[in-house]
Amino acid sequence: REKCALTFARYIACTTLKRRLEAWCVSRLDPRTADRLLKDVALSAKRKALRHGRMGAARRMCLTEMRSKALGYGANLIVEELCLTYVYLRDRRRDKDALIKLKRASSTAFLGFAASFSLSCLGSGLGTLAKPGWGTVVGGAAGDLA
Repeated sequence: REKCALTFARYIACTTLKRRLEAWCVSRLDPRTADRLLKDVALSAKRKALRHGRMGAARRMCLTEMRSKALGYGANLIVEELCLTYVYLRDRRRDKDALIKLKRASSTAFLGFAASFSLSCLGSGLGTLAKPGWGTVVGGAAGDLA
């Protein structure tokens, strides 16, 4: 039950932080940059396919997916690092290797997020090649899970 509550709290923290980052982008960045970070990738893939064909759209969707997922992945990584830091601060007095564990867990989390982010962008491009729109979403999700 405690693990379920922790997972729920982590989910709420990630979502809240992502929404706060989105609000910051809208209020502080120029509209073109904010639009790139908050783009709906399925609709963008359909528009790109009409303008550039499927192959051109697939190439362009990798970068579009990267921009649109940056805030979500950034928020998740920040929350993960905060949780790891909390565990380190809690355990540092009784565990001499707490700092080493923090470094290892932090680098593992970063590499995992980087791999997931990259594969999601690649999957989005491949999904767009198959079927712009829902294929983009499915490809991005499949890459994200890999």
